[in-house]
Amino acid sequence: MKKYIALTVAAVAFASVSQAQLKDGVYAGIDLGYSYHTAQTQTVAPGTPAVDPKANASGFVTGVHFGYMAKVMEDWMWDVAMNVAYDTASVKVFSDANAVALYNPRGSLGITGRFGRMINACTAVFAGVGFDYSSATVRHLAGLKRINYAVNVLSIVPEVGVRGDLANNWTWTVTAGYKITLTADPKTLEGDRNVGYQFKKNPATFIAKVGVSYHF
Repeated sequence: MKKYIALTVAAVAFASVSQAQLKDGVYAGIDLGYSYHTAQTQTVAPGTPAVDPKANASGFVTGVHFGYMAKVMEDWMWDVAMNVAYDTASVKVFSDANAVALYNPRGSLGITGRFGRMINACTAVFAGVGFDYSSATVRHLAGLKRINYAVNVLSIVPEVGVRGDLANNWTWTVTAGYKITLTADPKTLEGDRNVGYQFKKNPATFIAKVGVSYHF
């Protein structure tokens, strides 16, 4: 929550230098940001007790987006956007003397709906919720062996943010969101040496992004 507040305050302060007005309509742009992932797995090998490693890792996020924004009665706005993103994070969900397993979020496709209030003619604060589909992998490394297991992850993503005008048809956006995993399929992954990886606690991710958009 402190991260959300800090990002929002900084963005509103920056917005005070802009003099133009936000433009309704279709837009497209790029994003760059930071991600922080947490996960907990249950790893079971025949004849041995289960172990519950907890893991976290951070990464960089980059992507593209497009959407539609409209103002309502001057004081309010709504927005629908789609985004395609790539995450560089790699979370070590299992490790012993013989093998390592890495959870890699990688590519994702999402859609988000937002509703907010205009704080002046050129700046809006908003809250939104989205759904995100990620094509992730768990990569098992044992000696010279490299085995990738696909994991289809569906998440719900609440977020808060600020949008402001830059110049002409350009705008900037700052968002902070939290990915809550609904499903991680398959939840059980059979690894080398007959070791099974199972998400005891599904992955969750904090994401903060800065974007620049062009309004057509």
